[in-house]
Amino acid sequence: MRLTSLVIVTFLGLQGCVSSPTHMNKFSEGNYAEVVAEVTGSHQTLEDVPLHKLYLLCPAYYEIREYEKFTECADYVLAHPDPGTEFYPGLDFTYVNKLEFQGYVKSYQAKMLLEFTEYEEAYELAGEAYTLLKENTSTEVNEGRLLSYLVAPLEVQALSLIYRNKGAQAQPYIEELSGLNYYSPGRSSFLRVKQTALGRIYFAQKDYARALDILRQDISDPLAALITPLILMVENVSTDADVREGALRTPELYMLSKSYFETGDIDKARQGFDTLLANPIINSLGEIHWAALKDRAVISWQQQAPDEAIEMLMQAVEIIESQRSTIRSEAYKIGFVGDKQAVYELLVEYLLAQNRIADAFVYAEKAKARALVDMLAQKQSFAGDGAARAGLAELAELESQMQRTTVAAIKNSARTRGLILRQREALEAQAPEVASLVSVGNVDTRALQQQLAGDEQLIEFFGNNEAFYAFIVDREQITVKHLNGRGLADKISRFRQDIMQTNSNAWQQSSKAVYETLIGPLQSSLTADKLVIVPHGPLHYLPFAALFDGADFMLEQYSLRVLPSASVMAYLKAPQRSGQTTMLALGNPALGDPALDLPGAQNEVRALSNVVPDSVVAVREQATESLFKSYAARVPVLHIASHGEFNPEEPLSSRLLLVGDESNDGSLTVGELYDLELNSELVTLSACQTGLGDVQSGDDVIGLTRGFLFAGAANIVASLWMVDDEATARLMVNLYNNLQNQDKQQSLRNAQLSVKNNYQAHPYYWAAFQLTGSGR
Repeated sequence: MRLTSLVIVTFLGLQGCVSSPTHMNKFSEGNYAEVVAEVTGSHQTLEDVPLHKLYLLCPAYYEIREYEKFTECADYVLAHPDPGTEFYPGLDFTYVNKLEFQGYVKSYQAKMLLEFTEYEEAYELAGEAYTLLKENTSTEVNEGRLLSYLVAPLEVQALSLIYRNKGAQAQPYIEELSGLNYYSPGRSSFLRVKQTALGRIYFAQKDYARALDILRQDISDPLAALITPLILMVENVSTDADVREGALRTPELYMLSKSYFETGDIDKARQGFDTLLANPIINSLGEIHWAALKDRAVISWQQQAPDEAIEMLMQAVEIIESQRSTIRSEAYKIGFVGDKQAVYELLVEYLLAQNRIADAFVYAEKAKARALVDMLAQKQSFAGDGAARAGLAELAELESQMQRTTVAAIKNSARTRGLILRQREALEAQAPEVASLVSVGNVDTRALQQQLAGDEQLIEFFGNNEAFYAFIVDREQITVKHLNGRGLADKISRFRQDIMQTNSNAWQQSSKAVYETLIGPLQSSLTADKLVIVPHGPLHYLPFAALFDGADFMLEQYSLRVLPSASVMAYLKAPQRSGQTTMLALGNPALGDPALDLPGAQNEVRALSNVVPDSVVAVREQATESLFKSYAARVPVLHIASHGEFNPEEPLSSRLLLVGDESNDGSLTVGELYDLELNSELVTLSACQTGLGDVQSGDDVIGLTRGFLFAGAANIVASLWMVDDEATARLMVNLYNNLQNQDKQQSLRNAQLSVKNNYQAHPYYWAAFQLTGSGR
């Protein structure tokens, strides 16, 4: 029985109340959709709903994953001057005071934030909920009610710390949760809720042995107890009660099966996974579905059934790609945030072991597209016409239907999945760029190869610490090299630190170490003068031009450009020139803090006005976000010399800092870029930087560059760190002079060579800048 059900039972059953309104019965049974239908059918607005019904309506919205309506309901309750309510007049135990009601609602808000992976915010809000509940729930009336309330905020606080790699700090919350207890008829339901919460926490900690101990308490034969009812439901899922029970128990069975798998009891794990995968309820629990397929595939691989393993992983990928949302509702239920990328990595590994190189490359590309889709999953709008936006809305509704756990939804799941596929295909035909932002499309390797020039090769890196690969693609073939990825992130971090030491040559050793890991093993296969590099993970922070073989830099050997994925080549447009202005240059915006002043950037953009004719230069108070947006769609060159703030946890919030006014706040975020329509040959970000020495996944870099690419920029020149003012000024003047008779790729290369050969040879001064885009 879930926490919410237990609360109602505590109100009504344990205190001797023998009757209750219909909506309370439905809520206590877990029939949340009917609660919503019943309450909203009787009341047109939230203001019309009695407070004791809002007490049920808000969490019911949450339980059916109607997040916007839950948020609206919760905000209304929290803003109410006195949301205290009494379910039965004259019965003190049914009275919920204002602060207790607020704590109850905030605990649900914290759970939602956890599902949205906003861990820090979830932790803070759960703490507020705990304090409100602890201090304002009357223990004189009902001790069980208070303890039942406290399970959720304690669990959220523990999980949010674990997910932020602060597991040691979660221990006090685990201990307090473990110690919650009371003695009363019906307390077994409370114990079950508490045990499940503890099981999720230990599962999240990957302490599978302890999770097993918790999950097996009071169950003599857990698989028999859980599997037998599920097998019956497989044969006859006929009522919403069956569905609700299955939906409640499926996450528990997954945790149990996964724990057996991780502790080496493969037979029980296989039995549990097979039962899960045979249950039609799994179709509406996508996060558990693909995770179960992944682990079951590993068992098949270990048992020498490679074709079966690959088929299961391909099915897992199909399920992942059928869902745009990153909301991990089932993942929260099982205390486990699965890594979707791990499915792709495993599939690539298995395909390469079977020498299916082209197929492996396709799934490596799909993984990069998936990373983008996950990043943008909660974004509701993108630049495009009204029909495309309507198509997005219809796709979102179909995806929502797919995740519902009702008899009708489960029985129609195959049809709904087909509708999702057709809607995606329609969106792709109508607005392919928008479609690529919200779903993972097919990869046509032959068409992709033909987009490369005859003197070009593409190197696509993919993998993890254990298995790292480089796919080498040209117009004729795709080959692959197996690399040693162990410790690669540390090597890159060391190199980035060394390159900042301008009075030292320590960079030579660390640069060579990275070169020997990534490029040396490919040398015999690199026959072209031009390389297109598709980084992966920490490689997004790597200045490839500065990789050193002991004698020469890559800059001296190759002409380089970078792409976030190979598939991006299909969307790179040739901008159409319009108007007289050739460049908008913004430099040293007045940000209200002297520490953020960039006098060198101000001099830089003024110097560029002498190089680029018909340019508009704006500095200090004039360098506004509004000015940028007013010129963005009609200027071929955009040059921004300002600070950048990168947010690897929330890439859409990464931003460029400009001056705000009454129309715009001055923060040009990645999210806003996807709503712009540029017409730019080149966007230069000359003063942006990422956090040195802190090599993350690279998604922040993907977000910024890809945001500009899909807004319509054909090329982006951006820096990986803030370099010397004089070096930057020299490089930029060289770059824009070269653009008069060279393409973008060659112009940047020659500008970097000029700084290296004529100003400072140390790579700190010239290697920060790299080109992302078409190169033309």
